[in-house]
Amino acid sequence: MRYGLRRQLLPLFVIAVLSCAGSDEGSRVLVRVGEQGITLGEFQRSYHEMLVLEPEVRADSSAARRYLKDYMSKTLLEQIAADSVDWTPLFEHRVQSYLEVLMVRAMNHDAYGYQGHLTDDELRKIYERARTVYHYRALPCPSREDAMQKLLNVREGARFNMMADRILGRGDGGDMGWQTILEAPESIIDVLDELGPEEVGGPVETGGQFFLLQLLEKAENPTLRPFDEVSQMLRFNIYKDRGGTLKRHFVAELLRKYRYEMRMAEIIWMTEFLREETGGLEHTFDPDTLESGPGGTVTAPKEGSGVPWTESPFTEEEKGRILATTSVDTISAALFLDHMLTKLFFTWPSFERPEHVTGPLRELVIQRLSPHEARARGYGQDPDLLWQIKKRRGLVHTRQLILQKIRPQVLPTTEDVFAYYQEFGPKTDDPERRRYIMVIVTDDELAEQAREILLRESNPDQAYQEIKALDPDASWLGARGFTVVEDQASGVIDQRVFQLRPGQVTESTPVGDRVAVARLETIHRPMTQSFEEVFEDLRRALTQGRIDSLMNVYLDERRSITPIVVDEAVFKQIRFERLPAES
Repeated sequence: MRYGLRRQLLPLFVIAVLSCAGSDEGSRVLVRVGEQGITLGEFQRSYHEMLVLEPEVRADSSAARRYLKDYMSKTLLEQIAADSVDWTPLFEHRVQSYLEVLMVRAMNHDAYGYQGHLTDDELRKIYERARTVYHYRALPCPSREDAMQKLLNVREGARFNMMADRILGRGDGGDMGWQTILEAPESIIDVLDELGPEEVGGPVETGGQFFLLQLLEKAENPTLRPFDEVSQMLRFNIYKDRGGTLKRHFVAELLRKYRYEMRMAEIIWMTEFLREETGGLEHTFDPDTLESGPGGTVTAPKEGSGVPWTESPFTEEEKGRILATTSVDTISAALFLDHMLTKLFFTWPSFERPEHVTGPLRELVIQRLSPHEARARGYGQDPDLLWQIKKRRGLVHTRQLILQKIRPQVLPTTEDVFAYYQEFGPKTDDPERRRYIMVIVTDDELAEQAREILLRESNPDQAYQEIKALDPDASWLGARGFTVVEDQASGVIDQRVFQLRPGQVTESTPVGDRVAVARLETIHRPMTQSFEEVFEDLRRALTQGRIDSLMNVYLDERRSITPIVVDEAVFKQIRFERLPAES
């Protein structure tokens, strides 16, 4: 059965994404496509991935049978790609880069990201703690050691509020007001829970700082909002507190493990260099300096604004100056600037202080160290990630088949696109509408006079006043008039206004025992985009349709010479029902 235009896109692209690696379980071959065997385990996993992505599909043997046909077509297409397009180092680099992304994502999730995946039951237990509200003071400290020293001072008699005033300079003793777990970090609430009035506790780490806390009082929360109203905010706050602390520890250990060292002399040079080079750079967001791409996305600064270089501002010697080192990497000036150029220019700092360089530098180092650490932890051999890589490899190869072999054969000319536009271009079912004003007078003679006034006086109100002066019994629909839709024009006046141009007036028309005249004010015609406006969209649609057709031809030819054998006994072992998503 041939695929239609819309049908083709799902099997050959989504199915390519859904292909999967085999496993020890289910190692029996379900189907052979030429020399290639597809195991039960491989198909089973891909089938259930499809069911997750397409919840409207009924999970039964018929769905599995249809998906198996799609899967065999996907396999044939990958075989055609393997025979037609050489696998190059560039393609492998793309796949390995994708693997690094998956590895780092999995590592970060296991290290701290899992804190953002609380169940609703877990979140409700935390929410119940919001029934208590705390009035407390807080004193931030630069380090745990500093916090411990200040805590010792309090225990030796120092007044917490006076210490906070001296350090913070706010004059409120560090008063944080009344807060619940919906506002304050969970780690702070944990400490306040254990304190009595006027007691001091801590240090507690949150947000990259250490805090000492003094409880003033606590009470029942009289204004607790319903769980559904605050659940998303609470989930984010819990992740920010729990995950943030874990992330900071993880990153600190990563930098320690790989012996991250900055070269301050070079960093000061880079700070001064960028301060001078970007002195005229706009460091705040200004939408007028941006180009807008497809879908309204920001693509680049407009000419004359933004990053001031069209090529590297460094000399050859300056490019190689080393800003930082780790045990596995070296960060040069050129590499650092490349990293900065990946950011939108209005997010750049002013480079007034070395911290404006050390911050992005640290970010770059972490970005480059993370794949090393992920591989060291074995994520490169994770079966789930290797499964994803097998899918990506097939997708890359298939895409190159399309780009290199199929697309060049079917690219339409401008004449082809115009013919397509005439046949399938933008259409609209929106009927034409017309707005008119109408005046009703006593007799035909007054109607003729009213008609002359409407032709002469464009202002509806002024025209009506003149007509009213001639016929005190005259009436009308008002200055806004009446709008009639083309296929709903049933009355004589309605039908006559569709024969007029704006500003023209109908002949007098009897309305009961009186006479009416009407003037057409505006015409609303359905808007149809011009060929130039839709050219690129139509060319893409036409190209894709031709690609689909030619791919079907290739698939038909390949099927005709490829033996395909399904083991029906193995097919009966497929679990057809829909499994839980986490399976």
